[in-house]
Amino acid sequence: MTLFYWQTHDSDSGTIEANSLDDARLRLYKSGIAATAIKPQYSKAGMRRTQSPGTSPGAKLPLQQCIRLITNLSTLLSSGIPLSQAIEISLTNRQPKPLETILNHLEPAINRGDTLQSALKSAPFQLPLMAIAIVGAGEASGRLPTCLKQLSTHLSAEQRLRNTTRQALRYPMITLIAMLAVLILMLNWVMPQFASSFAQFGAELPYLTRCMLTFSEFSQQYAVTTAAVVTASMSFFILLSKRSCRWLWFAARLKMLLPFCGQIHRDGIMMRISATMALVLEAGIPLPDALRLAAPTSLNICFEQSLLDLAKQVESGSSLTEAIRLNSHFPVMIAQLIHIGEESGQLEGMFARANQLYKQRHQSGVQTLTSLLEPALMTLLCAMAGLMMLAVYLPIFQLGSVI
Repeated sequence: MTLFYWQTHDSDSGTIEANSLDDARLRLYKSGIAATAIKPQYSKAGMRRTQSPGTSPGAKLPLQQCIRLITNLSTLLSSGIPLSQAIEISLTNRQPKPLETILNHLEPAINRGDTLQSALKSAPFQLPLMAIAIVGAGEASGRLPTCLKQLSTHLSAEQRLRNTTRQALRYPMITLIAMLAVLILMLNWVMPQFASSFAQFGAELPYLTRCMLTFSEFSQQYAVTTAAVVTASMSFFILLSKRSCRWLWFAARLKMLLPFCGQIHRDGIMMRISATMALVLEAGIPLPDALRLAAPTSLNICFEQSLLDLAKQVESGSSLTEAIRLNSHFPVMIAQLIHIGEESGQLEGMFARANQLYKQRHQSGVQTLTSLLEPALMTLLCAMAGLMMLAVYLPIFQLGSVI
């Protein structure tokens, strides 16, 4: 058992004993505590920090390898192969090191009678809490192959969405990097050489050229200082985001208030929440526990706290529709769909429908954003290059009068 230190957004803190980081997070969720920071402290034996060989505490299994593990087990179990033999077969194939480490951990645990859920909880590389909960629900209901197949489909869809978003933003990022490279090249090499060549004529340079030369001199003299300040500022904000709960809340709200990007961010949050809720409810997990499991998938501390609050209200006897209508973070449309789902007894179906709607909105928003970014960045790049060339050629046009 490891002692974990936790802290919430309102500076409440404490410690909890658990087998792993995800186990500690799950215990806190069940206690209704929305911890924004959880850190391993010391093991009870020897009073020292615990760490699995070759891993860091709470190291997460990469999503692609998680999909591979779940898919392999789902396929083998659906074929009627026992779980222990399925793990043994998976080990005979060449696997990435983290996945091989997990399989080597699972094999003796399953052979001595442990459940797959408990074995995954204590694994050196951690799977998502939602995945572990669905595995447990599948084992309890005798539907483990079906639950693993549904989980594999869900994780694969999430991976495809990530890849699509990255590909959509790749070209604008390349354009931005090219623009910065051109700017640095012009300011640090082209403009200084031009200034030294034109200085021998003794003529006054045009205003635009003088401005560019001033920027060039500043860039050369303070380049190291500027880079150090930028690096220090970025490091400070990264450290602040990990240690300050108030900063987490501020950053979470700021992301949702950004023009245009804020709506895309909110759609992404609702898409992830609804997908997780549909999956865990279909696996037979009770609604309050499903809300707690969906909380960390939102990737936003405001929605995470809201989902934990909803779980408490549902446990106290309130309907999910009533609770969600009193929460300002959730849109009206999701409240209407949940109301229909509760009335018809098809709540997981309505969450699946909501996931489809928000997935379409999110993908449409990302495509619109990239379609606007590409011409905007190209226009800015051309304008910057044109301005630089104009600053270089204006003095050349005046050479006739100087000579």
